[in-house]
Amino acid sequence: MSRLKIDDIDWHTVMPRLGIPFDYIEKPNRHSPCPIEPGDGWKRFRMDNRGGRGTWICSHCGSGDGVRLVALVNGVNDAEALRMIKDVLQDTGQAMVSQAANHPCKPIEKSQAELDKARDSLRKVWGKSIGLTKTPSLLYLQNRVYGLDPAWLAPSLRHGRALFHYDEDTTKKSMRPALLALVSDASVEHGFAVTLHRTYIDQAGMKAAVSPGQEKKLMSSCVQKIDGESILLNTAVSEYCIVTEGIENGLAWVAATRNRYRVFAAVNCNNMAKFKWPRDTKGLLIAGDHDAVNPRTGLRPGYHNAMLLKERALSAGVPAFLKIPKHQGVDWDDLWNAEQLDQFSFSSSKDTLYA
Repeated sequence: MSRLKIDDIDWHTVMPRLGIPFDYIEKPNRHSPCPIEPGDGWKRFRMDNRGGRGTWICSHCGSGDGVRLVALVNGVNDAEALRMIKDVLQDTGQAMVSQAANHPCKPIEKSQAELDKARDSLRKVWGKSIGLTKTPSLLYLQNRVYGLDPAWLAPSLRHGRALFHYDEDTTKKSMRPALLALVSDASVEHGFAVTLHRTYIDQAGMKAAVSPGQEKKLMSSCVQKIDGESILLNTAVSEYCIVTEGIENGLAWVAATRNRYRVFAAVNCNNMAKFKWPRDTKGLLIAGDHDAVNPRTGLRPGYHNAMLLKERALSAGVPAFLKIPKHQGVDWDDLWNAEQLDQFSFSSSKDTLYA
């Protein structure tokens, strides 16, 4: 098979011919539904096309180059994806240059100037934030999680009174209040924040009136890549930890256990698989999401990544147990608010070592 020089490929011509809608990749860094997991309505995919390699990022599916995306969308391996790309190139008359491209490309590193700029932005936003008391952010959390006691909330959660928001769908720019959450390395005592998670809201403590999928955003990180960092949600001190994907799901566990265990939010399922637990952890409860099966991969992303974390923990000698909601598409905060308390039960013989 001829080698392809992937940074010379016109991906905007090739990808739509291979199952990736043009409007998903038309604008650099614009968030769109994921072509690997179509039909769920979430806009968590973006194509940044770094170095012209067709690179992309999805909070559920991970990241890769154009070859990997074509492979995942079409349910084939990289070699077959390369053959399909070659056929399209020959069909469209594009030139091909010899260069190995049958493996994911190396990520392009951020410059020191970019890292410094991101760090300064994080410090500026955090420095202007205030505590949660009597703020729309506290109202939001209490609206989302019934019976949530403010005394349980960690200082890593604060309120931003006016943060810049850019809506990728409408291109509208605005200043909005937001719940802020520090994302840091839980395995390092007093680990520094690598980014900030923003949940945009209104003054009444409801989600902001923006396009679907535009309510929650991460700021540019001051590290090359977020790799298992998480958000500490509560004030509990324990040797046993609970980790969930999202903030609201994690706070449902804080409420359900009445702040008995440390609870972390991994931000998304791909990062959950890489979660870095505190060094003194004696046991880990992984509260995953019950996602639909991805028709391209045959996997449930939430369950799959939760299992990867469980296997990592067990290999490291940390007892780890997994809980998934009984019904697909139902989140832990939905269950808590509906008083489905049985799904938060613990059993040392079945799910967890917690009593």
